[in-house]
Amino acid sequence: MEAFLTKPLASHSAAPQISLAGLPAIQNALIKESGHHDDEHAEAEDHEHHDAEDHDDADHQHEHGSADAHHDHGADEDAHEGHHHGEYNMHIWLSPEMAKQTAIAIHAKLLELMPQKKDKLDANLLNFTDQLAQTEEKVVNMLAPVKGKGYLVFHDAYGYFEKRFGLSPLGYFTINPAIQPGAQRLHQIRTQLVEQKAVCVFAEPQFRPAVINAVVKGTDVRIGVLDPLGSNIALSKGSYAEFLLQLSDQYSRCLEKRS
Repeated sequence: MEAFLTKPLASHSAAPQISLAGLPAIQNALIKESGHHDDEHAEAEDHEHHDAEDHDDADHQHEHGSADAHHDHGADEDAHEGHHHGEYNMHIWLSPEMAKQTAIAIHAKLLELMPQKKDKLDANLLNFTDQLAQTEEKVVNMLAPVKGKGYLVFHDAYGYFEKRFGLSPLGYFTINPAIQPGAQRLHQIRTQLVEQKAVCVFAEPQFRPAVINAVVKGTDVRIGVLDPLGSNIALSKGSYAEFLLQLSDQYSRCLEKRS
């Protein structure tokens, strides 16, 4: 579980919660952090390790159409047995399929809590899954022109999205965005940018370290921004679809050199 969620969740301990990473459909699809063990040792040379990641749970939420059918699943936990933070990629909202499984699980829980609203809940779930399918088709078309273009991201968060839509990541600056990469890691990244002819390096609105500017200085590599939290998107029936489309546009703008 993200460290910043400990206090908020403790205050809602009596409220119904769903451990999303414990759902079989999600648990079986989890992937390990890229190069988890290698980077853990490399970063230890320059930094003390911290458990906190500065994330926001806003995009771990799905609204199913009305206030009484809204479930906050900030309980995006990976504390279940066998899956520890830092070992598995817990950015599961970046996977459309996991988002669908999340919606199905929330629908089932809400049916337990308010069976009298079955018709409305069923309609909301159907609307979400239909909209998701249409959005995935749009994203496939948006990203098709940039599939073979290499890039680096600021932190290792996007694996599920990249795998689903066939993107070509070359690597990342850090696993934990709260930890700045050391000098040795930055040298490796700069070498990688040049040798593998990277097109873009992506920063994030929440973390815009000066090291990105320093690494690309003197190269033709462009700097883009990916927002893995959709921090500017208001919650609504279409917020998850809007999030996927916005993220796709952020990729394509930099990789295609669009303003």
